[in-house]
Amino acid sequence: MSRLQLVVILFLGSLLASCVVAAEHDMEVRSFKDKIIALTDEMVDAFAKHDYDAVMGMWHPDGYVSVEGIPLAHGTDAIRENLKKTSSSVDHLVKTYVEVGPNEEGADYVYVLYNEKLYDQADKLFDDRKCLLVWRKTDAGYKASFLMINSNE
Repeated sequence: MSRLQLVVILFLGSLLASCVVAAEHDMEVRSFKDKIIALTDEMVDAFAKHDYDAVMGMWHPDGYVSVEGIPLAHGTDAIRENLKKTSSSVDHLVKTYVEVGPNEEGADYVYVLYNEKLYDQADKLFDDRKCLLVWRKTDAGYKASFLMINSNE
């Protein structure tokens, strides 16, 4: 190997190494809280799109939903019917996160407290509510276990 080839290889190697370091530096490191919020976003966004199969895929089979003014729903079939009733007029929603806890990777249960504003197709606010969602750790990852929804009024 000539000196010129060696110099070119070393030069290209140094360029590649700096790119790898830069790529690792720019990688997004998500906290446990961010992961739980992303999971909640996924479920709530599927709810707003009326994608009940996606929503139900995120529920534990033994889950509960308690919505003010509607009987308690237990199990995925009852939860699906409950969510259909509460989302029939939803065109889009806005959520605001209040609290997530505990912020411990691997916690058996994690709760998310958030507010939702539901809007119809005319962009009219028709429901302003507070939500408490409890995620349960399973072998398949976190699954929704309990959701309680009350009016913010």
